[in-house]
Amino acid sequence: AQAVVAQALASVDRGGTVLFFASTDPGVSTSLSINDFFWRRDTTLTTTYAAAPEDYQLALDLIAAGRVPVGQMITHRVDMANAARGFQIAAAGHDCIKVIVLPHG
Repeated sequence: AQAVVAQALASVDRGGTVLFFASTDPGVSTSLSINDFFWRRDTTLTTTYAAAPEDYQLALDLIAAGRVPVGQMITHRVDMANAARGFQIAAAGHDCIKVIVLPHG
């Protein structure tokens, strides 16, 4: 939605990031001041891939069938009291694949 893009661009603070999670319809464009947006406000624009529902279903089916050993991908588990440490581990990225915060201990 073009209105959402405009709102995100207007709302981002200095040094902030706007993450575009989904694509627009073909031909949709927006304008912005490169000097103001990038040089004066140091804003980052980035994208991410969002899978289609069929992709999620396939992934869940593979996990349920035991074909993808997701449990082995969890390298760290922390409780809520140590959640900040979990985020530090994930941000550092050393010897870490997936950090799980266990909500109940």
